[in-house]
Amino acid sequence: TKATSASVPRITGVRAGNDTDTVQAALQMMLSAKGIAATISQEEAKQPLQQVIGRYTNAEVAVLTGASLDEVLYFVWKGQPVLALKESKDAVVITAYTSGDITYYDPARGRSITTDKEQAELLFENGGRIFISFLY
Repeated sequence: TKATSASVPRITGVRAGNDTDTVQAALQMMLSAKGIAATISQEEAKQPLQQVIGRYTNAEVAVLTGASLDEVLYFVWKGQPVLALKESKDAVVITAYTSGDITYYDPARGRSITTDKEQAELLFENGGRIFISFLY
């Protein structure tokens, strides 16, 4: 059983901007959690996300497409960030949760956002329930 709250240590927010879209920024955040500083190109960000992460790290990548939010939060409990897609294929990185809320970093806004789990479920449902994390 997972704890009622958890957060990911050692993760640096990356804001999307003129040269960086939200997928690139989220990929860079995922790599930063593994101590890897990398700049992801727009071409790379169009490739399967697990392949891009695999190119930079030897960590085992978990593709959690279709998973429930509760299943995904298990990875946060284990200290791993979770890249998630929301509507319009914008990427965010889930970094923490409590019994009623989740917190994710939104590269488009350049800040962390906390929302209740019901709102988060809708957000990620609209993104196709596409989640990626690390097994360790």
